[in-house]
Amino acid sequence: MELCKEAAVPAPFYSVASHEVILTFPRPERQQGNGNDPKDDPKEKLDKLTDRQRIVLYLIREDNTLTISQMTQKLKVSEKTIKRDIATLQEAGFLVREGGRKDGKWQIII
Repeated sequence: MELCKEAAVPAPFYSVASHEVILTFPRPERQQGNGNDPKDDPKEKLDKLTDRQRIVLYLIREDNTLTISQMTQKLKVSEKTIKRDIATLQEAGFLVREGGRKDGKWQIII
């Protein structure tokens, strides 16, 4: 129990049911700034993506040389929409562009 206090985590507790003892370790609360921030959790970020943004990631995973023009044709949306989705994916840390517009490639970082 002392170690739990020192580590600032909740102490475990137990309960007895029939012929068994159940030991429960509560999950520590997330605190900002210690790497447990939900904004830093890739799964949390993935959950916030739109279906179209997920499709953009899928298309890029299938062909990392796709151009914005090709994506607009495949998804039947405007170039502005694709650029906005790509900017969102880049800001969230999922996507990086390596190289130039003509000879560059997308890199998915998850």
